[in-house]
Amino acid sequence: MSCNCFSGKPSFPSQISFDERLKRSACHCNARFVVEENHRRFCINCKNIDDVNKYKIDKWFDDSSCYRKCDYFFEYKRTEDEHPKVDTAIFVELKGVNIDDAVKQIDQTIKIFKQGGYFRTTTINKVIAAIVFSHFPSNNSSFRAALIKLRKNHKELKVKDCIHAKSWTYDPT
Repeated sequence: MSCNCFSGKPSFPSQISFDERLKRSACHCNARFVVEENHRRFCINCKNIDDVNKYKIDKWFDDSSCYRKCDYFFEYKRTEDEHPKVDTAIFVELKGVNIDDAVKQIDQTIKIFKQGGYFRTTTINKVIAAIVFSHFPSNNSSFRAALIKLRKNHKELKVKDCIHAKSWTYDPT
């Protein structure tokens, strides 16, 4: 099953609030566990659809060309005392080869979320940068420098992982 929630153009003005843009950028179908593009795939291994929110970021939530943004954002929620709480924030970039550029896109997206107040209103235990590439990229010094800068720029969020693989399934359990 594929997601059709993001076909066409977003139907909301860019000047609305961060929270409203995020709400309108959410996937509402049963295919919210997976994103796939040009032989790149990211999946969350979860049984309960209510535990996962998927948002289209680039060219949907924010279509401005001022910033380079990651492709998708996922929230994984766990239930505590019958109240769902976001446990993990996952920023996903589906990329060709240039993974240091992908890290920079994730960094910019996290900055947009910080400016919008997302991390002030949501308790998150883990932030993951997931880079899914189509060809084997070089794990060179520019990638490592970009990763160090990402973690340094957002040390209060404790970015746990920067995963880069051709296809990746995240298992929150």
